[in-house]
Amino acid sequence: MAQADIGTQTAAVSTDYYVRLEQGRERHPSQQVLDALAGVLLLEAEAAEYLRGLAADATSPRGPGSAGAVECAAVISEPSLFDR
Repeated sequence: MAQADIGTQTAAVSTDYYVRLEQGRERHPSQQVLDALAGVLLLEAEAAEYLRGLAADATSPRGPGSAGAVECAAVISEPSLFDR
């Protein structure tokens, strides 16, 4: 799915914000944004929980280069890799 489509389909984020999330440059997505993205990306419950956990890890003091931020960006950009 194209970045612009995801941003508009969720009605929760702009394309620019979505790109920042995907690149790991935005570290503080709200629960509503994560829920909307999980829905649009058709993540299964386990993958959606994993995304939420990674987003929580990304807000830790370790910084934007932390494993949580990088993995969160990976889930957003390639969700099929994390579905079982």
